[in-house]
Amino acid sequence: MKIAMDIDGPVANFSKAYINYCNMRFGYDMTLENKDKWNLHKCTGVPIKAIEDKQAFQEFCDIRMFAALELVDGAKEGLCALSGMGHDIIYITARPQSAHRTTAKWLVKKGLPIDGILFRNYDKGKFARHLGCAVAIDDKLENCIDFLRSGIFTVVWDALYNKSFIKNTNGTRVYGWRDIVALIGSDTLKEKLTKNILR
Repeated sequence: MKIAMDIDGPVANFSKAYINYCNMRFGYDMTLENKDKWNLHKCTGVPIKAIEDKQAFQEFCDIRMFAALELVDGAKEGLCALSGMGHDIIYITARPQSAHRTTAKWLVKKGLPIDGILFRNYDKGKFARHLGCAVAIDDKLENCIDFLRSGIFTVVWDALYNKSFIKNTNGTRVYGWRDIVALIGSDTLKEKLTKNILR
């Protein structure tokens, strides 16, 4: 089975590194607890302005900060377990195309299984469907909705900014990598995917 796998959120601890960078750059004191929206400048009670957020993200990309990101706890073990079950891991990330080399090197350096990398900031569901992915794992609410609309079983990586996602027959929320591995290996998911194919 092919799995569409987001990187920043479920695999790489982007939010922590990015908030730290913004704090250093602009002298703020923001924490992960502030991140209740996807875009940092839209979060409740944060001082960062939209123009600063945009500038900081561009700088973050330009100085290749993606190369310094930490793995999320359990990500390596979880991804290797999924690969060991015979699943193909296809990373579909919203990172800019300019981060391709840095991203590929980071995945290899961290010892993660790679069956493909695609850089898409929009229509992730459409591209995952075109690639034949049956399951998608992502943390951005808009991407999760897009995967669902494309008929892909969607696993929502729990975060403050995606709490409005409501569990349904074609999607569920997980709280860590043990949850993901258990779900992907479950007979319940196999039955749901079989029903989707037969529709």
